[in-house]
Amino acid sequence: MRRQVWRRLDAACTQTRFEAAWERSFYSAQYDEPPHFYRELLELRGRMRLGDLRGYMFVDTVRQVNADGDTERFAFLRRRFRLVHNTTSL
Repeated sequence: MRRQVWRRLDAACTQTRFEAAWERSFYSAQYDEPPHFYRELLELRGRMRLGDLRGYMFVDTVRQVNADGDTERFAFLRRRFRLVHNTTSL
């Protein structure tokens, strides 16, 4: 049962995180490690890697869900750091 609930939450979160990243001009969004689910708050919190043409950055995220597992709110909380691709040419 727990695995089915997690799969549903993960599938819904995948769509939500890509939409949120795309709206902010990022082309990729993936969790650095699986997010932690806080059952009493109905929240998933984790660290996400966002990629764009300049490189990528890590941000903390929070996703609030309702009892059915649907997203109520998704937010990028703060940027941790940015890694920039080396753009120098020989």
